Amino acid sequence: MNTLPPELHSVIFSLSCTDAGYTSRSLSQVSTYFREIAAPLLYRTLSLSARQLHALVEKLEKTSPRLRHVHHLFLTDAESKVPFDTKTVLRLISLTSPTLTTLALVSTNPQTSVPILGRIFRMSFPLLKELWISGYYPFPTSSSNFPSLKRLHLNGNRNPHGLLQTGTLDESCPSLSHLYISGLSMAVTFALELESALNTDVSSLFPSTLPSGLKSVVVQAGLTLDQGGKTAKLKDELMELHLVRMMSAPVVNGVAVSLLPRKAVGVEDVRGEWSDALYHDIVGDGRR
Repeated sequence: MNTLPPELHSVIFSLSCTDAGYTSRSLSQVSTYFREIAAPLLYRTLSLSARQLHALVEKLEKTSPRLRHVHHLFLTDAESKVPFDTKTVLRLISLTSPTLTTLALVSTNPQTSVPILGRIFRMSFPLLKELWISGYYPFPTSSSNFPSLKRLHLNGNRNPHGLLQTGTLDESCPSLSHLYISGLSMAVTFALELESALNTDVSSLFPSTLPSGLKSVVVQAGLTLDQGGKTAKLKDELMELHLVRMMSAPVVNGVAVSLLPRKAVGVEDVRGEWSDALYHDIVGDGRR
């Protein structure tokens, strides 16, 4: 180790720190020299619960911008009974948005998820490539706030009717190539909207359109309804029939389509997708 220059140690450390921050923090505790080499990596990857946010934001605001380049961020309120503090979350996002390449946010409380996600969709993320949103979400409303975004996973809105009719998804995410929508339930109107977009039907008053560069659409409904009245169950069955019909072919008008088995997407599912993405990003092998 003593014969290697600091630049090479830095490369080795960078390729070794592919987890949620544990390795970089451990390396920084070995020696003063290791701490100096690992310093730029300490905040590169952060996985935080709602309880941890305030202390971390306070620390980041006192850290030199040169050492607080956060590239990968995972936030959840699902692992504690403490809900997100909206102001604290938005302070953290404001500090990290210029450098983020992956962002996952799991919000289980609709009272906080709507204002937080609505504000996030209006912020600028120039380098963000992959985004996971789990919680009751509004739709993107601003133009070109996600110019580099390739992959978007939206989960938690049971019937996101209107997502493909406003045109803002294409405007906000002009580079989007992969769209994954999960958590659907009784979403007959959204199923029809998606079918219209896939078939490029422009005859309706409010035509549905997919982002212009989209290559893949993945759809997944939540668990089958065990409770509820006959009308709710009928709508849920009708939604599933529409989804199965439109995705009977693997490719529709140049867009690969797939319908995953019904499942309740949870925090560990989102964390697993995020962890896989940050590994590929750090080792540099890329993802199509």
